[in-house]
Parts: sequence; C-alpha cells; structure tokens
Amino acid sequence: EPGRTALSWARDTLASYDVLSDDLASLIARPAGLVRIAINHYAATVYLPPILERFRQEYPDIRLSITATDSPVSMVQEGYDLAVHSGRVPDASVVGVRVNAFRRVLCAAPAYLERRGTPTRLEDLALHDCLVHSTNEPANWFFRRGMRLMAQAIEPAIEADTHLLLIELVRRGLGIARISSNVVKDDLACGRLVELLPKFDSVYSNGELPGLWILYPNRKVLYRTRVLIDYLTQAFAQRP
Repeated sequence: EPGRTALSWARDTLASYDVLSDDLASLIARPAGLVRIAINHYAATVYLPPILERFRQEYPDIRLSITATDSPVSMVQEGYDLAVHSGRVPDASVVGVRVNAFRRVLCAAPAYLERRGTPTRLEDLALHDCLVHSTNEPANWFFRRGMRLMAQAIEPAIEADTHLLLIELVRRGLGIARISSNVVKDDLACGRLVELLPKFDSVYSNGELPGLWILYPNRKVLYRTRVLIDYLTQAFAQRP
C-alpha cells in the first residue's frame, strides 16, 4: 500500500510538472515538450513529412512521437495527444475539428474490367471482387444520388486495415475499391485506373461524405498540442 501511494503521488507530481512547464512555455510563446500523434498510414506517408519539415523549423523545441494506424484509436486510453483521422469521429470522448470533406471514387484497373466486365448498375457490384477497408463498411457500400440514399451489399474479395495496401491492390487489377479522388487523380488521368458509376457519390450510411478530422481528447489541451493542432488544421485545409 505505501508503494501504491508513492506511485500515485509520483504520477500526479510529474503530470503537474508537465502542465507547469507547458504553462510557462505559453507565457513566453516558446512551446516545448513531447506531443504524441496517431495518424492514418496514407497521411503519415504522403501529407505529414513536408508539413513537419516546416513545423520543426518554426518550433524546434516540440518533440513528436508518431504512430501510423488506420484503425480508430481510443485516445484517452492509449495516451495520444491528437490524431489525424479520415472518415467519421471514432470516439465519443474526443473533440473533432473537421478540416474538410473529400470525395471517394469507385475505381478499377483496365485489366480487371477487361477480365470481369464493367459494372453499369450498383447491383452489379454484388458480382464483382470488392477491395474493402476492414473497419469501414466491409459488407455494405452506401451511395447517394441527389437526395436518394442507397445501400449495396458486396462480397469482399480482400479486406485490409490500410488504404495504402488497397490502393496498390486496385492498381494491380485485383478488384474494385473506393478511394479518395485526391489519392488516385493521377491514376485516373493517365488511364491506370478507371472511375466507375460516377453519377453516384460514395457516402456513409447517414449520407455524409468522409472527412479529414483532427481529434484530441476532451480534456485540458496543453499549449504545445494546441500549437500543433492549429498548424495541422491550417496545413491540411490548404491542400486541394
């Protein structure tokens, strides 16, 4: 019991010291300390490096611990200070800043379409090899046309927990996938991929488009974390 009491005191003391140091840093506008980030694989690989290159030049005293994951995180339990997440807010215990919405396209490689045929109706998708994100509507895809919301059952040929893998699989002709239009715009422009059923918007079950979110726990946000949140929000919002 004395050991548990001492451990609890030590944790509270260290946490208080961290808050004090952060408050003092805010008074002199020089943020410092560690920020723990969870971010999806694609954003971590493509978007984050150039942003952090500029950020570290402006705020050299902020250290970063980055975890790449496409699975929704429980930020409070896992100890993250902020997360960059595509889709819907995964945790009711967090505060979300929606940076922007993005459009997904239904697409496939010409080789796949030559082999299996091109779907002309949503119902045709039930007969095709679908490549799905394992935590993102793996059994049903939802579409919107005008004010009408439609659900289409699919048979996943391959499930994966990272969009990076799905992108490569669809490029290699393994099936049909729903990918952000920004991610595959060059593939579509050069004919490496073909957009399918463009009159239908790929949405969630509530009819909403996916969004890019910056999330943080519903608790006191340290100064250094607020600085990074503001920086990322502005940087992501400026992306086309």
